[in-house]
Amino acid sequence: MMDTRLTAIEPPTVTDDQRPALWAWYTDPLVVISAALCVYGAFFIFRSSNVIGGIRYFSLLDDDMISMTYARNLAHGYGLVWIPGGPRVEGYTNLLWVCFMALFHLLPISAAKMSLCIQISGGIFLLLNLWCVREIARTLWPNSAHVATVAVLLTAFYFPLDNWALQGTEVSILTLMSSAAVLAALRFEAPQGPAALAAILGISTLVRPDAAGFAFVLLATILALSPKERWRQVITIGGVVALFLAAQTAFRIAYYGDLLPNTYYLKLTGYPLVPRFARGLSVALVFLLPLLPLLLLIRSQRIIRNAPRGIALLAIPLAGQVLYSIYVGGDAWESWGGCNRYVAVAMPLFMILAAHAIDLTCRNYGGQAARIGFAALTAGALALINAQNFREFLMLNVPPQTDENAEMVEQALLLDRVTGSDATIGLIWAGIVPYFARRPAIDLFGKNDRKIAHEPPHIRSKYSWWLEFWPGHNTWDYAYSIGEQAPDVLMQPWNPDPPTLALLASHYEMVSLDGFPWYLRRGSPHINREALKIEIAHSGAKPRFIRSVIDSNR
Repeated sequence: MMDTRLTAIEPPTVTDDQRPALWAWYTDPLVVISAALCVYGAFFIFRSSNVIGGIRYFSLLDDDMISMTYARNLAHGYGLVWIPGGPRVEGYTNLLWVCFMALFHLLPISAAKMSLCIQISGGIFLLLNLWCVREIARTLWPNSAHVATVAVLLTAFYFPLDNWALQGTEVSILTLMSSAAVLAALRFEAPQGPAALAAILGISTLVRPDAAGFAFVLLATILALSPKERWRQVITIGGVVALFLAAQTAFRIAYYGDLLPNTYYLKLTGYPLVPRFARGLSVALVFLLPLLPLLLLIRSQRIIRNAPRGIALLAIPLAGQVLYSIYVGGDAWESWGGCNRYVAVAMPLFMILAAHAIDLTCRNYGGQAARIGFAALTAGALALINAQNFREFLMLNVPPQTDENAEMVEQALLLDRVTGSDATIGLIWAGIVPYFARRPAIDLFGKNDRKIAHEPPHIRSKYSWWLEFWPGHNTWDYAYSIGEQAPDVLMQPWNPDPPTLALLASHYEMVSLDGFPWYLRRGSPHINREALKIEIAHSGAKPRFIRSVIDSNR
């Protein structure tokens, strides 16, 4: 097996004229690409924000705003709950990320700007990940600077990864930890290698419990590659990861009274395995299709067969994440194109493999032809990996869900003007509105409701099991959420059936505020009717995304 330990790098020789050394530092590829990513990320974040009522609002993706609500309540002393004083339900799957978010809520930052802090943090984690990518490439191919440069470039400007990170998901920190874990595995024979790997993999399960899948696949790969005298160390690391999982499970049982997160039951129970698997396979094929030329290039260079065995530490965990995504049926946002959250954390490993394939291909040529070919292949690879998001990658379109986020913020501000602080809100977009409106909410999809999460999923009669699965969005109980819990304001009803429509007709009145269709409970003392009349008088009939969603699902 190739010795993958990183050799010491001699410091540059100091001469009387320091300008060349400084110029070399400024032109270091990692520094240049990192600086370009900073500019790109700043523009991305700005484009994802919206000015509403003269104030610029920054918002994360709706699901991550659920985590932000938990974080705010934790920081303000209410505990890890969605509603202060409400039932304890684990409606998130990113414990350590929620705690990280809570730190910012201890600072005097307005709600309009709080998400900006998380977005900037995501950008910082992306930058740190670039260093890990470079070191992995250097460790595997110390004599080829081109591999490291191209790998860093492709990783830095892979739009799906940037999108997940800069829109505030835990993908940013998990990607960094996945790359760092692979780097630690390559340096396993170093004195601190096993300890570093154990810490990274164990902590990653606190960010997301399913990071354990990446951890155990990586450990199994190391075990297969290691001499027998190293097996005990690898098994010990596996035990450390298991202890982290056990500790989090013990906390969940003690605090929430449940063995698994609420979203687990929504996504992985009650739905037949084969249709779920089929959906996961179909979205995986759509994701992989634009990457086929790069996959063929990797195969043509026989990288997996002829490369050092350490390269298995890249290929096998990457394949493991793709298989995991297939098993769970994919994510809910594949319509955006590119990789989903599960695969994104391992995509830098693919970029390293692609960079090595490009380098090997260009070695067959010399001089100017090699340079032109290298630039052409790199540009082509950059276009291929962003083919499904090309307009967003070029910033010709705003980032995904930006317009919808603005609508949710607008609705939250409307709620603040026409309802009292105790008004309950029923909705399916359970992140942005409750966070900005600060109203107790009823989650119609059950992410924050234990009863709904444990109920069987819905399948509409005109669709089959094979077409209907949408992870985390197949379960609701309107007889309970609307009939029993009786929200003062009902927003975004999803697929209301005849009994639900009859319930709405008898107990609710529908109004339209700036194009937003709301159902208001008749006789509710928490609705300010005078303020409502003023808003209706001044409202317009703007076409809204959420209206089209509701109308198309009636």
